[in-house]
Amino acid sequence: MPLRVGVQRDDIHRGRCLSPGALLILRDVLAHPGTSITDIAVRTALPQGHVSETVTRLRSLGIAQTSADPADGRRTLVDVTATHLRRVASNSTRNADSALRAAFGNIESARAQQLIDALGEVAGRLRTS
Repeated sequence: MPLRVGVQRDDIHRGRCLSPGALLILRDVLAHPGTSITDIAVRTALPQGHVSETVTRLRSLGIAQTSADPADGRRTLVDVTATHLRRVASNSTRNADSALRAAFGNIESARAQQLIDALGEVAGRLRTS
């Protein structure tokens, strides 16, 4: 199995890395909170059984949560857990800042923060364009 840079084989076995299909499903749930498994399958063009199995795996990893649709108890609704969103936000910010400070080398702390803030502004503009 080919590995991406920075991905260790043990990470895959411990469920720390998601397959492309799982990432597609997760992206869809983020874009459509409270969506049904059927709707995810339609939007992603993945088989409903695969979506259902993947959601079960995401639940076991603490990434997703499910609930019965109040309008139709046969349907399962999927959301990303607040805990997972906080974890991702915390890790992303901390890791990026630390990596940037290391890349800047021995520059004054205030200047490093100015550069980090400027890069954050650029990233924000890129996301909205």
